[in-house]
Amino acid sequence: MRVALALSLALAGCTTLSQPSSTAAGMWLTTADETQKLAPQADQQSAGATAGDEAITIDSSKHFQRMHGFGAAMTDATAQLFSGLPEDKRKAIMEELFGRGPNGLGFSFTRLTVGASDFSPDHYSYDDTPGNTPDPALRHFTIDYARRYVLPRTREALAINPDLKVMISPWSAPAWMKTTKSLIKGQLEPQYYPAFATYLARTVEEFGREGVPVSMLTIQNEPDFEPADYPGCV
Repeated sequence: MRVALALSLALAGCTTLSQPSSTAAGMWLTTADETQKLAPQADQQSAGATAGDEAITIDSSKHFQRMHGFGAAMTDATAQLFSGLPEDKRKAIMEELFGRGPNGLGFSFTRLTVGASDFSPDHYSYDDTPGNTPDPALRHFTIDYARRYVLPRTREALAINPDLKVMISPWSAPAWMKTTKSLIKGQLEPQYYPAFATYLARTVEEFGREGVPVSMLTIQNEPDFEPADYPGCV
């Protein structure tokens, strides 16, 4: 099955796509069997003026929600992989992802996990206790795991693009806070709502002290999903 991956259409000086244009649409093709990857195709000429449901009108005077940025997650797996590269290769890929130069993608948004995700080599939270004993005062709280790879690579990204915004999300609350007493499945017990709020606030504070300011927080990744084999929480 052939799939057109990208279609670009340039209309100079037009505010509606319903106006006739002599500009051809440039086309590139990527196929599922990878025999063609962004392969240039013959330009497609305009079919003429649109009408009815085909017409798309752009009203540049109206504004809706603001886009804060575009990017990807810096997971444990990503950060560990990047950290294991030779320095020149690591710097090159970081520049390619976060750089604003002619060869950079200019990522301006990234998400970090609060504890383990499905892209972590270990299951952990930032407050694991012996035998899952309750720790509402968070005496066992530590972000040491993030200090290994995630925070250094995020600081490197921020050095390349100081406008990078960081969002954080937990995949699971600490096991002792949950009905299953495990990072796998379960729900957050109401009695630990205050402790979980403090847990998230401490994460924001500690990341900030490590040179990674947090702009946004979600209280749960995939809140309606209970994964069977990696950390999650309803």
